[in-house]
Amino acid sequence: MNIRLPSRLAPLALMCSAFASHAAPVLVTQNPWSQNRDVTHFTQVFGADNYSLLTSYASVTAGAIFNATNRFVMLEGGANTDAALNGFLNSHASAITNWVNHGGALLIQSAGWTSDVNFLGATLDWGNSANSCGTLTADGVAAFTTGTRQCGSYLAHDVVLGLGMTTFMTGDTNGKAIVAGFEQGAGYVMLSGLTNSQFHYQGDSLINSVISFTAKQSDRNAVPEPTALLLAGSGLLGLVLTSRRARRA
Repeated sequence: MNIRLPSRLAPLALMCSAFASHAAPVLVTQNPWSQNRDVTHFTQVFGADNYSLLTSYASVTAGAIFNATNRFVMLEGGANTDAALNGFLNSHASAITNWVNHGGALLIQSAGWTSDVNFLGATLDWGNSANSCGTLTADGVAAFTTGTRQCGSYLAHDVVLGLGMTTFMTGDTNGKAIVAGFEQGAGYVMLSGLTNSQFHYQGDSLINSVISFTAKQSDRNAVPEPTALLLAGSGLLGLVLTSRRARRA
């Protein structure tokens, strides 16, 4: 049986359809320091098998991940994978920027060895001194569920340079941002100079918090969560039945 919805309900039906098409989070990492710690973080934050994993920038098709069905992508470029990450960003800057502008949340993380990483006027600068420790700013304390001051060997290599960003963590060695982000169009970009978590004395919590917070930024312009859609669907059904009764009266 086909039910023709009143025209005023069409946007809700489109939102339901859009929600159903949204894919899982995407991680692109070439396992810096020969470790798969990024996979550990995504499993802890999103659950096993609830994300897509790509392990080579050379084989990534930008259109396959930066499209309307995906809302959160993390690009890792630590250790000797920094040049590969920067090359990927340069080659696909237009497509990635367009995706972010339309509501995507992007986390770029690099504690590199040889190359700066650049995107939309922001830079992960590897040439500054590394930071053994870092301290959350007031914004960082509000955003992350992790210790306010953390150390490692090293906690971060790169610092984040650029104007108009919110700084979430600064390095104790040089006082510069090591985690910072900014709104871009309807989306969000976070830059992190943190090393792999095996070098963090407090373990996984800091990077897990960065991932979780950045992923949630896509919710600012996302379709409703399943519970909201269920409630909206109940209201939609009620409106349909009310419309039918009105026609019978």
